[in-house]
Amino acid sequence: MPHQDFFGALSQLNDYLAKVFYVEDENKSLFSATGFKFSSENKVIITGKVVTSSGSIVGIATPSINLDEDVYGFEDHLNEDIEYMVSETYSLLMAKKLGVKQMTIDDAIDQAEKDANTEDDHEDDFPDINSSEMSDDLDSSDFVVGKE
Repeated sequence: MPHQDFFGALSQLNDYLAKVFYVEDENKSLFSATGFKFSSENKVIITGKVVTSSGSIVGIATPSINLDEDVYGFEDHLNEDIEYMVSETYSLLMAKKLGVKQMTIDDAIDQAEKDANTEDDHEDDFPDINSSEMSDDLDSSDFVVGKE
């Protein structure tokens, strides 16, 4: 589950999506960014959706926006927000920053029981290193270091 910072970074792209389509301020809330992709090294396409006057949801994508130019007047800010979004995406993919899943009391009890059962199931997987049974079976030829 993504961390709330990931969703916050993604929502920062909403205004850019609306601005590319020259949407009036009162209608900007109808636009929602769902992602972005680099079409080349310094060009980005924002993907999203818009809610129409009939209530339908339509998927949209911006034309390729060159972050090195100033066509729309927001490319510098967009570049910063894209860098932040890339950072949040990397954190999500590397499991460095995950959201917190809310558990019910029943879920917590079930998880604790599963954890206890897992520990019991694996208890006999490894021999006791202090047992005479293990030490009788080993001699120095069992441990080889390096190439033979």
